[in-house]
Amino acid sequence: MISVTHSGYLWGKIQMKKFNQLLASFMESKSINLEKMYTIPKEWYFLEKDREEIMSWPEKDAKKYWEKLEKNILKNQASGLNYELCPFCYKNDYNHAITVSKRHNPSCMKCGYGERHGICTKIYNTGEEMSQFQKILQTLKDEGINVYKTFSNGSYKSLIEKLKAEVNNKQQ
Repeated sequence: MISVTHSGYLWGKIQMKKFNQLLASFMESKSINLEKMYTIPKEWYFLEKDREEIMSWPEKDAKKYWEKLEKNILKNQASGLNYELCPFCYKNDYNHAITVSKRHNPSCMKCGYGERHGICTKIYNTGEEMSQFQKILQTLKDEGINVYKTFSNGSYKSLIEKLKAEVNNKQQ
């Protein structure tokens, strides 16, 4: 099960950004659990700069991304680590169908997460520094873990319910 946490980001002062808070806490909780469950430093998945970017998004956009995330979890049974569960992919209109080897996806080229962590979808040459997401995938592979089974759909369902309750309690 994924545990819920947040780094104490100014919850009370940003009450109007409920959906931004939900998205940031969702990403941070996954990073903490990657570190707890596997040998993956949480910084490979989520940084304070990632939170800052999410909190800078217009709330109407964050609401749209949260609703898409919830739909992918609750209705489409999404699990693991993938673009269907990434608010940065939603923000940049990531289209998985056009991601192919040796061609950069335009969405990834403008992604702030990609600027901070390296392009998630890039195929790296031997000796070239991999993105942090590719390092996560390699670590999981080395540990014999399927990337789509890192976090179950049930753990995601529990996480979103806990995050919603936490944000709602803080906003009262």
